[in-house]
Amino acid sequence: MEADETLDYLLPIAADKDGDFVSLNTILGPAIPFTLYDPIKNVLKFFPDSSNVGQYKIKIILEDNNSEQPLKAFENLVLQVRPSSNIASEYEKSINARLKEDYYRVKKMSITDKL
Repeated sequence: MEADETLDYLLPIAADKDGDFVSLNTILGPAIPFTLYDPIKNVLKFFPDSSNVGQYKIKIILEDNNSEQPLKAFENLVLQVRPSSNIASEYEKSINARLKEDYYRVKKMSITDKL
């Protein structure tokens, strides 16, 4: 996903064949500041900004409450936050403008040197 976008990640539906209650827990780590849990939609909502560019490992844990044979399942999610394409294109424009300026300055210098 890109910075300055939002992404809804649908969490797994917890069902147990024995009818035991299943709890869902998440370990968000450094993704906490830009993540919300929406219990009505059962989604994690990510809304990173440009300061959150990077890779985040999120662990989703499902566990039933069976005291005799508890079951546990894990899902690992890797969230990659890339720079916003708007920021990247502005950066490219500024780099291209600087390269063009340097090119003309060098070309002007080489012509002047020959005179």
